[in-house]
Amino acid sequence: MTGLEVRVQTWFGAAVEVVYSFFSFVLVSFPFLALGDDAFGEPLGVAVAPLALLAGVVGMAAFRLQDRSFEHLGHFVVAAFGAGVVWVIVLTSMLYVTDLPIGPRDPFPLFVAWTLALGTSLALVYRGEDALA
Repeated sequence: MTGLEVRVQTWFGAAVEVVYSFFSFVLVSFPFLALGDDAFGEPLGVAVAPLALLAGVVGMAAFRLQDRSFEHLGHFVVAAFGAGVVWVIVLTSMLYVTDLPIGPRDPFPLFVAWTLALGTSLALVYRGEDALA
């Protein structure tokens, strides 16, 4: 390989890692911000999307500067969405069994489920060994 090919591959690899980490943080932060905003009466309003993009930029920069594992980040995103589904089922079952009066469009249970999903995925992936590896 020539020097130019090595530089292009290195540059392209770094660009893919930056884009991957940015979208991973946006994918995780946007539902949290949107559900939280809706659950608490929309105090953020139209600032949800820019805040999610800001979280993506800050998360990507911190991730790149700390030289973290992209495998762990991928596992975290997959675990967050998988745990989100599980927590929605668990909380919906709990609400159904306890017969609590919840409005049909109440976003608070979904916000709680997503918050628990992020905590669960953090515990699965970043505490001790990666349980998904």
